[in-house]
Amino acid sequence: VNNTVTLTWSTQDQQAVGIAADPTDSFSVSSSIRSRVLGATWMHRVSALSTMTVTGSRLKTEGLTGAATAVSTQNILSLALSRQLGPRTSASVGSRHSRFDSTVAGNHGENAVLATLTARF
Repeated sequence: VNNTVTLTWSTQDQQAVGIAADPTDSFSVSSSIRSRVLGATWMHRVSALSTMTVTGSRLKTEGLTGAATAVSTQNILSLALSRQLGPRTSASVGSRHSRFDSTVAGNHGENAVLATLTARF
């Protein structure tokens, strides 16, 4: 198989069981929180030993109770190239862009370059 596409979706509702003691706790803003995640991954076999992977995801979290409407979104896009170097060794190099927007915690972004070398013993 040269191409594989995976789509994921999930939703989760959370309810606080007590009073949030930490002001940075999500439940300090809302005692009921809904999270939804949508993701997609495309893996393409470039050669017998190499694979390219593109992944995108979006996480949206909403406070369902409380005086202020708390909403945050995180979008992530990543690209990686992996290669089998030997029977027990592989390497990967890739990049990631992430963007976080929140009505409570502010906004920020991140760009990263990642590299891994894996050896199995």
